[in-house]
Amino acid sequence: MKRIRPCVMFAFLFSLLAAWPADAGIREANPLCIAGLVPQPLTLTLQDLGRMQPAEAQIMEISSGGASDGVLRYRGVPLRFLLEAAHIAKEESVFGGQGDLAVMVRNSSGEAVLLSWGEILYGSPGDFLIAYAAEPVMPLKEPGPCTDPALSSRGPEPLAGGPAFPKLVVSCDRRSDRFVEGVCLIRVVDVCPDPPRAKVDPLHSESFELIAGKGSGRRFEDLSPYPRRTLSVDQVGSDGVFQGTVAMEGVSLKGLLSASGMEPDLRSGFVVSAPDGYQALFSAGEIFLGRMGGRILLADRRDGRPIEEGGRFFLVAPDDRLGERWVKAVARIERVGLPDGGRLFVIGTGSGDSHLLTHQAVAAFAEADVYVCPPDLHKEYAGYMGDKPVLFDIYSYVPPVVRKAHPELSKADQKALLVEKQRGAAELIRQALDAGRNVGIVEYGDPTIWSGWSWVRDYVDPGELKIIPGLSSFNTSNALIRTDVACNGGILVAAPWMLLQNPSVVESAGAAGVTICIFMGLSSLDDLTPVLLRGYQAGTPARLVYKAGYAEEEQVVPTTLEKLAETARRQKEQYLGLIYVGPCLKGDERSECPL
Repeated sequence: MKRIRPCVMFAFLFSLLAAWPADAGIREANPLCIAGLVPQPLTLTLQDLGRMQPAEAQIMEISSGGASDGVLRYRGVPLRFLLEAAHIAKEESVFGGQGDLAVMVRNSSGEAVLLSWGEILYGSPGDFLIAYAAEPVMPLKEPGPCTDPALSSRGPEPLAGGPAFPKLVVSCDRRSDRFVEGVCLIRVVDVCPDPPRAKVDPLHSESFELIAGKGSGRRFEDLSPYPRRTLSVDQVGSDGVFQGTVAMEGVSLKGLLSASGMEPDLRSGFVVSAPDGYQALFSAGEIFLGRMGGRILLADRRDGRPIEEGGRFFLVAPDDRLGERWVKAVARIERVGLPDGGRLFVIGTGSGDSHLLTHQAVAAFAEADVYVCPPDLHKEYAGYMGDKPVLFDIYSYVPPVVRKAHPELSKADQKALLVEKQRGAAELIRQALDAGRNVGIVEYGDPTIWSGWSWVRDYVDPGELKIIPGLSSFNTSNALIRTDVACNGGILVAAPWMLLQNPSVVESAGAAGVTICIFMGLSSLDDLTPVLLRGYQAGTPARLVYKAGYAEEEQVVPTTLEKLAETARRQKEQYLGLIYVGPCLKGDERSECPL
């Protein structure tokens, strides 16, 4: 994968900033995240957008259904500039290039459109605008004597509160169907099927198959039954070299798709591929709504003669500045799209402060439409979560909470009540997923180790679940200790009840000189110490690591196994801490002072 140095990327990003002041009328909204196949995801607020070099688009906004808000003047940032700032990068392929990449733009209500990277890259910067402000364009003078009073009274009204920003504005479309309000996520994705790679010499295909999705397709060997057109086309190679002007004759891709009953689903696109695996993507929006969509040509004749070399069918994108999306020997045209159902993201936030959040977690915050989240994490990550709703606190449905709230019940009744409560909470998640909304469960640290959400697995399909890794307090504590805690070849990470129930494990670990790291054990040290002494000598080095990841509060307290419980009782913090015991800790010479 090609990479760009962060300093270069940020230099480019901030070169977008202009002397134009931040718009005083900008209302804060959910943050916008640019993620996916980009090495450096970006999170931007409306204020950030307002400080960048602005572009304007004046549009008569009319949907295909005839609804109109009149003529509006939008101010925003070209989508292409934002994507170039994040630097699109894909896995290296045989052909290279990015003509088969897609860009998903969605809001927190689940509305989404699929754009092709090609139409963004090769169009004008103002064709795709991420707008942060708008105003109606009002008439400059009163209607004249010949103006129909009934019509003049239907002029544009001032925006009542205005659209929800950021807003995707597509000025190159004939209709406003691809406009998306309240954009929270722009994700660069590869929706194309992985094609078979084979050297074909000479490159040729006698026919092509049109596939609408699942199921069988339709094969074409002759385009003569369809309306034909001829275009004078400037050929420019992917290397930017002008190769001459040719007359290409054939059938518009839009016409062929329409004649085949293809509907303009704006969450989809069409992958055009050759026998050797070369492929290009065209969004349904650019084909059916774009002003130049009718010019995308499936040609079978060049300069008046049938195409033989690289033939028989040639996909021509005449308005692209380069020939990256021109496909010789078209063998397959397949409809692809964005998934319809909702997904469940379990977002590991890392230990402690928000600076330990991963880029992948930031993107997951943007993808989520609703959250399941404890109040403290909601407060900590409010800048990423915005005003999206929170369904419930996942830690309201863990055993200690039910035991504390209902001490009068037997253990069996407590367990039955807990299962009943969890089932009801899971139903809220299920309803959101079935409605096509993404749910984000916000979790502490590494969500795969002793986390409160694990019971949710029983109520979702594995295909709906995506776990976002988070930095564990274990990793952060190791960094604070600043020695090789695995110097003897291993580390035993355990909960206190496991060690208490299996003292032989401690004996084996001690015999091997393995470091033991204990989670959630501060309140159990009086019981744990005798068990630990079965495997380790009394003078074995021990460390108490408190609030790892909280920059202003984290602390490493050195001690020995025999003094471990006494040392812990003297500390103010009695909950957020890890316990380390093992001979490898003797190399930790600088842990006397709080860090």
